[in-house]
Amino acid sequence: MKPYIVILIILTQSLFSCGQVKSSTSSNETKTQIVEQTEANFNQITNKAGIIFKEGLMAITDNRRSEAGEKFDDSVEVFLMSGVNVSRNQKLQNCYSQLIETVYRMEFPAGSQQPQIRSLSATCGWNWNDNDYKLADTVAKLVLTAPVETINNSALVTPASNNLSQSNNLQGFNEQKFEASPLEELAKLQISDAELKFILAPSYRTVRARKGDTVQSLSRREKTSAIAIARFNGLLISSTLAEGREVKVPKTFVNVIESTLGAKPSQSKDGRVQSVMDYYNENFNDPYSMRFVRWSDIEKIYYQNEPYWAVKVKFRAKNIFNAYILVEETYYIRKNKVVKTQRLN
Repeated sequence: MKPYIVILIILTQSLFSCGQVKSSTSSNETKTQIVEQTEANFNQITNKAGIIFKEGLMAITDNRRSEAGEKFDDSVEVFLMSGVNVSRNQKLQNCYSQLIETVYRMEFPAGSQQPQIRSLSATCGWNWNDNDYKLADTVAKLVLTAPVETINNSALVTPASNNLSQSNNLQGFNEQKFEASPLEELAKLQISDAELKFILAPSYRTVRARKGDTVQSLSRREKTSAIAIARFNGLLISSTLAEGREVKVPKTFVNVIESTLGAKPSQSKDGRVQSVMDYYNENFNDPYSMRFVRWSDIEKIYYQNEPYWAVKVKFRAKNIFNAYILVEETYYIRKNKVVKTQRLN
């Protein structure tokens, strides 16, 4: 073989080997950049959640519990709205799960389950300083020794008794009370002990996902918040649920009341409610002589310490002397049946 051909072959092999090394190095550098960028995005999520969470802690120390609750919700929503599948990254999943647990323990404190705020900051990598840890310790003590929320018995809506107000802890971030018009006779009602107890101690029920369910479709079927379901199950709002998967659904007081009342009765364009019309047909001697003046909108109210759908009706009807009189009555409805009435004039 001629010498110059040998030299050419050697040079070609050298250049090819050099190209392979450069290509491999470039590929590794690209992979490293992607990993670093992904890690930076994850850190951005946890850091943003940490900043908002700390604002919630400061709100608690200032006794701004409602604002604290909003801040804690916002810190959780940082994960939910990020578009990142939390379950695919161990650090994000641990931070998200522990954040939810810590917020719950602060909102509904129990002596056996103290909020582990310091541990949460370590799990999420928040790099807190001494002042931050002091803030965390202060809040941990506050939520376990929170003063009892006194209830004003002179309010229009008051609890039936004050036995439940003897608990040692103030539970819940948001104040839950009804504000009624002082001109409304039916507004001077009471919340029963059972109802107040449910408000102060929410629970959860477990349902199984159906084929093709998502968090949003399940929330619509169960008539609750998609964000709440996502929070308590460590999911994204857009998550698809495997058929048969057990999902925790917040069992709210509204759910319980609606199961007692049934669906809200529908009204026709002129305001008539079919269950009330059925009541007239069953109980009035001459229902066809009635002349309706006004139907109110249907409202959910409490009457004699019990919840009802209620509608006020003003009408003219014949009395026993065959003379028209003006009558106004309130009809209390459960499961599309009038169960109580009250004469207003």
